[in-house]
Amino acid sequence: MAAAPIYRFQVHPNKIKAMLAPLIVPIMHLLALPAIALASSLEADQVLSLEATPESGRELFAGCTRCHGTEGWGAYSGDYPQIAGQHESVIIKQILDIQAGKRDNPAMLAAANELVELGPQAVADMAAYTSSLKMNPDTDWGDYEDEELREAADLYERICSACHGASGEGDADNFVPLLQGQNYSYLLRQLQRIQAGTRKNANPEMRELINNLSEQQLEKMANYLARLEPAEEKLAPYGWINPDFR
Repeated sequence: MAAAPIYRFQVHPNKIKAMLAPLIVPIMHLLALPAIALASSLEADQVLSLEATPESGRELFAGCTRCHGTEGWGAYSGDYPQIAGQHESVIIKQILDIQAGKRDNPAMLAAANELVELGPQAVADMAAYTSSLKMNPDTDWGDYEDEELREAADLYERICSACHGASGEGDADNFVPLLQGQNYSYLLRQLQRIQAGTRKNANPEMRELINNLSEQQLEKMANYLARLEPAEEKLAPYGWINPDFR
């Protein structure tokens, strides 16, 4: 019996590439996403369990100075927050949330990616150095006068103090940020974003608590918060310049 004929079909390599291209990109995308999310989840636990070295974090902080300044005081415009003196746990959580896509911050994303790629020890060290920096003694307040802020003070005590503390000291163990010493414009912007639902990693309970506040109430609240002063030992003297970046 004669052997069955063997048929060979020749397809140009470029046609094969064209046929496979629509499949390759989605597959690569699906494979990449879980790895990124898993890395971020693992590092959150690792970072918080490490013994941080602020001295090692000094060089890493250099990458933050372009936006946050060499003192870590941010900008009066509200574009960048004061991160000096913030709880280490809060700094770590925000970096990891931004890197993992849990908080939208395009300006910070590249820096967060680079830092996380260096490993959990780098994140811990940078956060420790940042937290050790003395805070700005001359922050931006806003337009309302003291007597106009009684409503905001009462409102804060009623809906905010349970988590953020009686004087805005925050709660490092529960990742609740220190509000003291923050600039008015940044505080107002974050209140607006939390209320609008565009700050994705905000506590849902907080959004619910401020959901029905008017714009004027948000402004008064931000003004009140901006006047909460950090402990004296956390403040830098007027005119202080970070000696590590002279």
